[in-house]
Amino acid sequence: MYPDAIPIPILENADRRISEGGKANVEPPGYSPSNIYFVRDSCNIENMKIKHIIFAALLIITLVLSSSPAAAEGAKDANIFMIGHSHIDPVWRWDKQEGFQEVFASFQSVLDRMKEDSGVTYVSSSAQFYEWVEKNDPRMFNEIKQRIREGRWNIAGGWWIEPDINCPSGESLVRQGLYGQRYFIDKFGRAAVVGFNPDSFGHPYTLPQILRGQGLTSYFFMRPGQHEKADIKGPVFNWKGLDGTEILSFQILNRYNAEAGIIEKQFDIYAERFNRDQPDVKDWMIFFGAGNHGGGPTRAAMAEIAELRAEYPGLSYLSLEDYVNRVRSGGHSFPVIDDELQHHARGCYSACADVKMWNFRAENALIDAEKIASAAAVLTGTYSYPEESLRESWKKVLFNQFHDIMAGSSLERGYIDAGNEYGYAMSVAYDVKLEALHKLAAGIKTSDDRYPVSLPFLVFNQHSWPVKAMVEFEAQKLVVNQRPVLRDEQGKEVPFQAVRTGAAKVEDRRVNAVFEAELPAFGYRLYRFESDNESEIPVYKGARAVEWSLENELVKVEFDPATGAIRSYYDKESGRELSSGGMGAGLVMEDWDDTWGHKIAAYDRELGSFAGPKFRILENGPERARIEVTATYGNSFLRQVFSLDRDSAALNALVTVNWNEKYRVLKLSFPTVLKEGELTASIPYGAIKREMNGEEEPGQAWIDVSGGDDDGAFGLALITEGKCSYSAKEGDLRVTVFHSTAWSHHNPSVVTEADGYRFMEQGIHEFNYQLFPHSGDWRNANLPRRSSEFAAKPLALVTNMHEGNQPVIKSQASSGLENVNISVIKLSEDGKGWVVRCVETLGQNASGEIDLGFLGRSVKVEMSPWELVTYYLPFDQDEPAMRVNLLEMN
Repeated sequence: MYPDAIPIPILENADRRISEGGKANVEPPGYSPSNIYFVRDSCNIENMKIKHIIFAALLIITLVLSSSPAAAEGAKDANIFMIGHSHIDPVWRWDKQEGFQEVFASFQSVLDRMKEDSGVTYVSSSAQFYEWVEKNDPRMFNEIKQRIREGRWNIAGGWWIEPDINCPSGESLVRQGLYGQRYFIDKFGRAAVVGFNPDSFGHPYTLPQILRGQGLTSYFFMRPGQHEKADIKGPVFNWKGLDGTEILSFQILNRYNAEAGIIEKQFDIYAERFNRDQPDVKDWMIFFGAGNHGGGPTRAAMAEIAELRAEYPGLSYLSLEDYVNRVRSGGHSFPVIDDELQHHARGCYSACADVKMWNFRAENALIDAEKIASAAAVLTGTYSYPEESLRESWKKVLFNQFHDIMAGSSLERGYIDAGNEYGYAMSVAYDVKLEALHKLAAGIKTSDDRYPVSLPFLVFNQHSWPVKAMVEFEAQKLVVNQRPVLRDEQGKEVPFQAVRTGAAKVEDRRVNAVFEAELPAFGYRLYRFESDNESEIPVYKGARAVEWSLENELVKVEFDPATGAIRSYYDKESGRELSSGGMGAGLVMEDWDDTWGHKIAAYDRELGSFAGPKFRILENGPERARIEVTATYGNSFLRQVFSLDRDSAALNALVTVNWNEKYRVLKLSFPTVLKEGELTASIPYGAIKREMNGEEEPGQAWIDVSGGDDDGAFGLALITEGKCSYSAKEGDLRVTVFHSTAWSHHNPSVVTEADGYRFMEQGIHEFNYQLFPHSGDWRNANLPRRSSEFAAKPLALVTNMHEGNQPVIKSQASSGLENVNISVIKLSEDGKGWVVRCVETLGQNASGEIDLGFLGRSVKVEMSPWELVTYYLPFDQDEPAMRVNLLEMN
């Protein structure tokens, strides 16, 4: 995002938090006695123009009032170190091919400036950029290597790209460093030591552990600014993460690039902040150069620095690493921030729903593919682990996690490239899973003399714990117009429900079966279809749909025929009502801000809701009952297919939205009876408690509200697919589905429909969610596991009748501990062993043993709350398993 869009003093000092009264409070530094308010009264364009005129006037006042001679004097007593930087957005208001070329232009410019001035230094992150140069311009690459050896060109960040850090999974953040740092080590003989995400819009509570596990000992960021997170008491502090890991962190003040003409203004800003909050720290770092579209240090900026040296005796060039070492060795006592670093641009977590869904599905597909490929490579002896294709697929996913792509703030055509690259990764993962499962199935004895004419198929559970799940599997019938019989590996008949096939009107030749499967941890189970003319359809209690309700033996869900929303979610076992009415309602909120949502704290002004529902019963049990509810608003429709399984209290929903609204936000609302409950949200490789204040928050797989009544503790979780933005207030959990401004619209510009720009999110979208009631709190429900099961469902593969030496049901591995999940099983990057990553998921100590049966090993684990541990298991069984860092190194 371009930092100059809102001038310096407002970015650094304006208070833009939204009050409950619906006002954006803007108070420039030194401006008193009264506050200035932007009232969110409508989306009327004239009002917006007036607001921007007022805003521009405030900027002028601020520039005048914030000029401080005292601050300038303070700068003359400091050591000010200038570090060249370009901040290249490979995609933003331009597409990838333009960003690609800008990398070469910027790097060449930096190399030229280094020849002209032997003192100038430069810092650049993003291994992806270096790989582009290596492959396309070997001469430039060799010159960069020389400057790195000299210490004038610092590699920083250690990651593949500078990503958004709230939406990608915890494993993606690990892979950013795994592939980035190993690239730097391989090509330059050293890793980065400085973490570097200056333009990312927020930083999760779990990040310090990940950074330190990748060999990064300090961290630079700019957002949130102090006006967005007031408890950042000084620009230099120790950031303490969820697990207790600390990392020395630096808040970049105001901008990550200072171009010619404004460099001295940066001195004033740093002087004001350091003199106020950390007067003992006299070493300041200021990035300079042209950025966003690249550029780096310019002759004009270097000339200005040379002129300023006469007035500022402590002004000089320095490398970023040397600056960090200088501050660290200064004997200072730094404050500790024990929290996540939020918030900036909250609209980014709901902008461009497509890219967030692609990312979610690609991450899960690649993790599954690695696990299954590992098992197939070890157990079959005929399957070769496809390390290069998986690694390249991960790189495409990681590139498209770049903060302006993942955050939805780029131009529309940038997402054509992103969609193609995510599609590539998912296609590779699909093929890997298909081929690996086929190899696994080939080694299993699927022939059975009892059923000489049958169709065997394998159901694989990729999780490190046993899973009981509803499986939907479609196959060709063995005999036309004859009902098949489903049997498990012992020959026991398994009840199933025949549902509609994928192709229309082919039920005489094909069967689509829904059945409940109990699957071993990280393992498989064999099922088969056979034909039996004498078989009768079993009759048993299960799920059922009646008019406006879904019901099984555990819960009853009733819909309001007037609104289509859930008016009652009744837990039969506890005798407790969970809904306070209106669950699943589609609420349309005002979207008065830009694509980023720069001034937004909450999308809380309701303009209307979807209404006029039409109901249709799609399935009526006994394994699964489904009701379709379709409602409309304006030019849009919202269709939700609610389903209830036989033995589950969870309610599933497949959502299809045809969205044709502009400057509107769509939220799905789930008001619970827990108005004073405790809110917890998942974050990358962790979870965090948050206030139920109605503000927009980044989140991941689930949010939960838990509390209690006279009968005990209970709660309700909302588990989603590919959604990253939530709010909650008084027990009402709301997921933000869409936020539809013009593409890459940035305040203070004003966009109207008459301008002809296209708007985001228009058209048809689909996603799934689940409501999961539970006793106790989220830990009792083990929501990290529940959400993983929701994201990565069992995989089914049809096979044929053959002999084999593997059993018909088998667990390949198991964590053995309720609070430890095996998140990753993959070939090691050195190709000489296997890597197993474990994460403690419930915030508790863990002690026990992990069974890795398919590797012929077990590993003893001792883990502290929220700890992330990686084990390296050499191919040679005589060599012990080793605990390694996140780079798979000692």
